[in-house]
Amino acid sequence: MSGVFRNRCIFALSAILLSTEVSLGQEVWRTTVPFTYLIDYSQGHVNNPAYLKKIAAAPPTLMHVGEDDPFSSVFGTKDIYGGPQGTRTTLITAQQAQERIDTLQHYVAAMHQAGVKWIIPYINNLAVLGDANKRTGFWEFFDHWNRFREFGFGPRPPEDMVTAQMFPNWPRPKYLSKNDPNYPYKRYEMCVNNPMWRNYLLAVTLNIARTGMDGVFVDEMDLHDYGRYDQEDFRKYIAKKYTPAERLKRFGTSDLSSFHLGYPGDGALWYDTQAFWAYSLGQFLKAVRDEGRKINPNFFVMTNEGPFAHLAGVASRVQGGKDPADWAPYTRLIMFEEMQRPGELGPHHFLDNILQYKIAFGLGFTAGTLLYYAQDPPGIELGMAEAAAGGGGALIQGGYREPGSRMKYRRFFEAHPELFKGYRSLADVALVFDYDQMYWSNFKNLFDTYVLSQYLSDHHIPYDVIPASQIVAPQLRSRYRAVITPDLAYLSQKALAQLHEFAQGGGVWIDIGKSGQYDDAGVVRPLSPESFLDESTGKGSMIRVRRIENVAHVPRFALYLLRESQANDLQEIVKLYKSTRIPEYPYPPPPKHYSDLQGLIKQKTGQSFSVISDPHLEGLRCNVWQKTADGTRVVTLHFVNYYTPIPTQARFVGQNYELGGPPSDYASRILKDVHAQLRLPSGTVKSVTAFSPDSPKAPPVRYTVSNNEMRLTLPPIRTYEIVRIELQ
Repeated sequence: MSGVFRNRCIFALSAILLSTEVSLGQEVWRTTVPFTYLIDYSQGHVNNPAYLKKIAAAPPTLMHVGEDDPFSSVFGTKDIYGGPQGTRTTLITAQQAQERIDTLQHYVAAMHQAGVKWIIPYINNLAVLGDANKRTGFWEFFDHWNRFREFGFGPRPPEDMVTAQMFPNWPRPKYLSKNDPNYPYKRYEMCVNNPMWRNYLLAVTLNIARTGMDGVFVDEMDLHDYGRYDQEDFRKYIAKKYTPAERLKRFGTSDLSSFHLGYPGDGALWYDTQAFWAYSLGQFLKAVRDEGRKINPNFFVMTNEGPFAHLAGVASRVQGGKDPADWAPYTRLIMFEEMQRPGELGPHHFLDNILQYKIAFGLGFTAGTLLYYAQDPPGIELGMAEAAAGGGGALIQGGYREPGSRMKYRRFFEAHPELFKGYRSLADVALVFDYDQMYWSNFKNLFDTYVLSQYLSDHHIPYDVIPASQIVAPQLRSRYRAVITPDLAYLSQKALAQLHEFAQGGGVWIDIGKSGQYDDAGVVRPLSPESFLDESTGKGSMIRVRRIENVAHVPRFALYLLRESQANDLQEIVKLYKSTRIPEYPYPPPPKHYSDLQGLIKQKTGQSFSVISDPHLEGLRCNVWQKTADGTRVVTLHFVNYYTPIPTQARFVGQNYELGGPPSDYASRILKDVHAQLRLPSGTVKSVTAFSPDSPKAPPVRYTVSNNEMRLTLPPIRTYEIVRIELQ
């Protein structure tokens, strides 16, 4: 976690993705029931009746604690709980270690009895604190390793754990500043492909499972190493991924003994090096999950993707194995760790986490977001609403503020699981985002995805974000009317053929940039002059657009345009927003050959997919889902109201959050008499019902249907409104 040892981060606020474990080969991912989630790494949880009373008054569905563990992944052993911030190694006896397990078993049982469904503690995939030269911190534990053999650690490794550091040719622990709560320890970063370190973490996990914990959260999740175990595993990875003939074509040699991890500039070898690190982290998560399941068959793993709200934050982590596609099959939770509180920053400008949930749904896991500044009731409730509307998941709430909001949404989620579970998307538009493009240093695909996500959301066009692996013509035709490929510079011949087949079968393929300019080995593809012309093909059409600016306005200001340090500073965000005069001039002048994307889609499909009639309601967003159960087709529309002012003067003073103004200044603007429309699947409307966490009784919904086109007048929307349509 990028702030695990940060002074201010006593809660270790983190954003998380919760999912049922799936295979990415699964054809269509389904929605899940959202849940409430709290995170707190502070001390004072265990053996504390006052804390249990506090939890029981407003229990979250999931409680994420710090190192309330028998053994600490960071320190080895401690005599206190919580942290890792501000805690230290204390060497304990084997008897005391068993007593910790016994104590934690009672603690976990009490938390469950208090209303917490799942409780999970913390481990770290790479960080160790101590001093290997002075034999302090973790090395106090390591030097007495055999004392704990009976707890699954086995005999002490023959090599010192310091040799498990990443970058073995120049190991370099990081010196902590005097202001760091863990000073004077040093920070060492270990490699999970090193069997000594890996087996140690598995033993830590096994003992966590013995306490009755429901799972474990694995933080940081970085890997960038060239050690001997990485080199050996890389050769095995290449052997499994490519046949000898494929290796010869891709790399110029089929001899496995000649393969070594690559560096920037090594072409396909560098691509596969980065992909290998992500794959290795996925296999590590699988090993952690399976170790816990030796004790508890339902034991699960969650982890941290880091931020996804800004391009700079994503780009800086690509070389650390951060591809969530490789993690998703083994995790129930993957974390998006953000700073921003969703809502209205100013006229016509909103901050949201819609893209994070779209990406997660496309890859087959359920997203959750930790939003450091979502601490007031409107912000907390909006964060929960966008998670629910996005396919199920959670706002990760740091601390215990506003229990009323938390319980309101937990009751609503648990009272109406039929509104959330088992739906697939009814979007007509698919946007292809391919994380692997960044392995080729192509960040235009991500940039265009940010622009298009904002554009489609502002224009109320329901859409999905899908990975390149889902470019399969029959699947695309059965789900979408239009597919957008934004600057997918590197594409396999198979993917290109499938896109053409989709268009020939009646779909609309909109390509931005020069998708497929290179093949999936990084080799330039010859392009004919016709490659830059639009064409009608079969029953459908293909539209080629040279630049994203030609079909969608690129704003002067957006969170995704900022550096990470800027995006993490609320005051800096406000300063930059005001300096660009966004209210007066939100967009630069359109280019000469501008052709609005919504108009292009309507021209080629003959339909407008916007579900909100008023184009000026950019802050009202909608997702549309459908499922068939017991012969009845159900369609749900999830409306989320972002017209809640962001407290721009809010700040953290120590551990306390200050709103910066009266709460009434940040209340949601209630939207009334909103008109919506939807193209219905086949069937006759049997009933239309509205649901909201703010309305105990379902208010009436006025509607008309003509030629499968439904028009609705929605009830007043404070934060979140669901309309359920039953067809027969």
